[in-house]
Amino acid sequence: MWAKESIPDGDHVYRHCHHMDVIKQKPLRFPNEAHFKPDPDGLSVNWDEKITIRQIFILIGLSHNRNDRFIDQKQFHIFRFPVSFLRSVSGIESIEHDPVFHGIPSPIGKPNNPAHALVKYLDDEEIRLVLSDYARENNAESYCPFEVNSLNTEIEALRSRVPDVPYNRDWTECE
Repeated sequence: MWAKESIPDGDHVYRHCHHMDVIKQKPLRFPNEAHFKPDPDGLSVNWDEKITIRQIFILIGLSHNRNDRFIDQKQFHIFRFPVSFLRSVSGIESIEHDPVFHGIPSPIGKPNNPAHALVKYLDDEEIRLVLSDYARENNAESYCPFEVNSLNTEIEALRSRVPDVPYNRDWTECE
């Protein structure tokens, strides 16, 4: 449904990370290097031009896990990476907009995502270390603190109405 677009160097991408993959060295929080192991098609991220942090947490909360249950959005943290930095990392082949569209409405547990993008690289421990180090060394810019509990009531209400919600449709009504 959405055309793939070129992601400019000046933009950023967001990567959500389960709390079990977050290293906490007060006051820092950053993903461990294993978190950056890419899937065969690349590392899944969201393009900041197309989505807000709030919307990412809502998408997480409207998605199903492997057991067909809604994912607990409170279990995640979000980190931000400059596209220009990612493109400068040796071994990263590309950052590509890859919108996810499952239909209107999309199936319950599989919301549409016009912001989805992929960071493409072969699984390489050095790349994973560089990404983890970036989030640690640039924590003030990378870590995206958010009061996710402020969304609990809204996410529960959306879950009770899926797939008849904007996230399972064309996003024109998403705030």
